[in-house]
Amino acid sequence: IAWADVIYFGGGTTVKLLKTLQQFDGLKEKFSGKIIAGESAGANILSTYCFSKSGGGVVKGSGILPIKFITHFDGEHKEELENMSEDLETVTLENYHYKVFEVE
Repeated sequence: IAWADVIYFGGGTTVKLLKTLQQFDGLKEKFSGKIIAGESAGANILSTYCFSKSGGGVVKGSGILPIKFITHFDGEHKEELENMSEDLETVTLENYHYKVFEVE
């Protein structure tokens, strides 16, 4: 992380990726000023909450992005995230779409 300008998290299993990330303290600060990209599970882990089919439903993410997130959105499961108690934007992305966030 220290020497990288860009960090990419590929797809896979959301829960497995989160367990790996949880081994490191202060990731949000370490990621500051860098470009972080994620695809599928790699994007899920950056959110505060996400819907993960492999994770069995709503999963608490790293919180690096203050959003509730659904990748591969097909119109389902949005209500499950919107019912979460936190007042966060719910972001949905269909396949082959992307969104850019700027976090300070």
